[in-house]
Amino acid sequence: MHQQHSVLDDNAVIIWNKHIQSQYYSMGIRSNPLYLNAQPGQFLSVKDMNRDKPFLRRPFSIHQVIENTNAEVITEILYRVVGTCTENMSHMQAGQSLSVMGPLGNGFQVSSDMKQSCMVAGGVGIAPLVFLASWLIQNHRQLASGNIFIGGRSHTDVLCVTELKELGYSVVLTTEDGSMGIQGRITSPFELFLEQHTPDMIFACGPIPMLKAVAMIAIKKNIPCQVSLETVMACGLGACLGCAVSYQPENQTYLHVCREGAVFNAFELNWDTL
Repeated sequence: MHQQHSVLDDNAVIIWNKHIQSQYYSMGIRSNPLYLNAQPGQFLSVKDMNRDKPFLRRPFSIHQVIENTNAEVITEILYRVVGTCTENMSHMQAGQSLSVMGPLGNGFQVSSDMKQSCMVAGGVGIAPLVFLASWLIQNHRQLASGNIFIGGRSHTDVLCVTELKELGYSVVLTTEDGSMGIQGRITSPFELFLEQHTPDMIFACGPIPMLKAVAMIAIKKNIPCQVSLETVMACGLGACLGCAVSYQPENQTYLHVCREGAVFNAFELNWDTL
């Protein structure tokens, strides 16, 4: 998958803004038809034009792109309230508007020779993986109905389980406090799974410590792995240098999460610097 053309809409109307559970919300935003070509792993860069602060844009992975019965294209994002920007977003109502730029970045790479894949998600990192799961059903049926491992600190951090099961995926859950699924970190059942299965690709998104643990397992077992990095991307275009990550295929260099990512080959990131 390669980066698509993007658009800037300073009057993107909110269709819904729903509280899901705990600090998690779903927002649907009326979008340009271009978003029908968005790829899993791409993201939006969002700003509330009615507020001076925070000034910087914030990135949100595309969770779904929907064409409703009125032929409107709606892009859905999942977000967790963690600061001023997302707190402000949680109070916005249908009919209000945002400044939205997207689709941005490069998504997950899927090839026709892949026969088996698995996914690992932590918290709101499930957002692009649900998009990927539904996209695979439409475009790479041989990779659909695979295994998805979802972890969270508590049951309130576990999202989209019913949706993924309805798509036909096998879901394994862990919570650190034991309130849902297996108690512990998601990497434990994931590593056990890899003792008996060798997927052609691992797709992962979540907090950096989880991604690093998944990457180390993949590297140890020499299983290809793609990770979607969650980081602040102020401009979304690679101009501000605020989202640079260390990349080391041969000689160490830096790439921008917003422009060259947000999805990277886990084998080529310098995890010691993340």
